[in-house]
Amino acid sequence: MEPMTIDDFSKAAGVAPKTIRFYEEKGLLPHPQRSPAGYRLYSQVDLRRLSFLRRARGLGFSLSEARRLLRAAEHSDCGSFEGELAREAAVKLAEVDVLLAQLSASRAQLAVLAARIDDAMCSDCQAPALTCCDAPADAWQPETGREVTMMKPGDCSCPDCCPAGGCDCDC
Repeated sequence: MEPMTIDDFSKAAGVAPKTIRFYEEKGLLPHPQRSPAGYRLYSQVDLRRLSFLRRARGLGFSLSEARRLLRAAEHSDCGSFEGELAREAAVKLAEVDVLLAQLSASRAQLAVLAARIDDAMCSDCQAPALTCCDAPADAWQPETGREVTMMKPGDCSCPDCCPAGGCDCDC
């Protein structure tokens, strides 16, 4: 098959030429051959490398992890590479499971926040937001490692927000 220019290569790979140059700069793709006119020329092997990198990146592997996997793939037979890929995939899967748990906890906290905001009576309150209603306050949440909590409904002392409260927030 004929060598491809960067435009043809980028179309075949489904990436922008800028991405190709970035991968070359980072050493993930070898510097291509050049035509007599100075155009970059890419091969089918280059296309397979780039496809491999895109799949690895799409699965959440970092650039350095993708580089390591690509190097192993280039210097291994299928049988030995399969074992390494399985190990790397298992590690990445465990990382994704941790992220999913963190995202699930964040989602639950956001749902509580949204419900509290919907229940709040602060739409016309002129008090500073950080001293009133359901504004976030700092508190450690060990299950997520984040600092997010809300005032409980009724804790606000602003008369415009809480009918039973008196104002102590200088509004």
